[in-house]
Amino acid sequence: MRMSSTWAVLVISFAAISAAVAETPEDALLQADRAFNQATKEKGLEGWMQFMADDVILLRAKPVFGKDAVRATLKSDWEDPEYSLTWEPKRAEMFKSGKMGDTSGRWTYRGKNEKGEKISLQGDYLTVWQKQDDGSWKVIYDGGTPDPAK
Repeated sequence: MRMSSTWAVLVISFAAISAAVAETPEDALLQADRAFNQATKEKGLEGWMQFMADDVILLRAKPVFGKDAVRATLKSDWEDPEYSLTWEPKRAEMFKSGKMGDTSGRWTYRGKNEKGEKISLQGDYLTVWQKQDDGSWKVIYDGGTPDPAK
C-alpha cells in the first residue's frame, strides 16, 4: 500500500512538471483568450473590459478607438439581458518579440437586430494581444466577421 502511494505521488508530480514545461507562449495566449471569454460570460461588459488595453481598437461597422470609446459603444449591447457573445480560440501565434501575438477562432452572438428581432450569428474572429509589464496579456485589436447568410 505504501509503495503504491509513493508511485501515485511521483506520477502526479511528474504530470504537473510536464504540463508546466510543455506550456508554450502560444498556450499562454490561448489561456488568456479563454480567460477573456470566461470573464465576459461571468461579468458581461466589465469582464470584457478588464482585458482591454487603453489603446485598444475594436472593429465594428466603424472602428472604435480606445478603451473608453469601446465601453461606451458596447454598453447598450450588454444592457440587453438577451445579449450574449461567446467564443472559442482555435489558433494562437506569437510574434518573434514574444511581446505580441494573436488568437483566432469562432464566435457566437445572440441578441437583437436593428428591428428588435432576436437573432443568432456565428463567425470568425481575430484578436491581437500585447504583453503588459506585469506579464498579463491585454487586447489591442479585436474584430470578426459573420458567416455568410444562408
